[in-house]
Amino acid sequence: MVNDELLQRLANGRAGSIRPLVIPRTTDTSAPLDYHSPPAEVEGWLRGKGFTEPTVTLLGRLTGAELFALSKEDLRMFSPEEGARVYSQMMVQKALLEVQANLLTGNTIDWQPH
Repeated sequence: MVNDELLQRLANGRAGSIRPLVIPRTTDTSAPLDYHSPPAEVEGWLRGKGFTEPTVTLLGRLTGAELFALSKEDLRMFSPEEGARVYSQMMVQKALLEVQANLLTGNTIDWQPH
């Protein structure tokens, strides 16, 4: 009963103050990005991932190596609204690059449950 009342109060108090986060989905996942990418490729990658124009304009001036060198905190400083998402997408891209490098060199990744 107390839980029901608490949930009701929380729902009533927040009903008008919550805006849903809308992240546009894109079908373009082919935009290349690696450590050798020039600024034009970085800009294309950011656009392909659906980042806003201010984020694309600011970070699209960097090379791939410069972008990959930024920390999550750096990205949040440059783009408070999207910095964490840029970082997340960068981590995905780094993982893809690592898998590609392992495939090219013939190294295998040992995926074993713990």
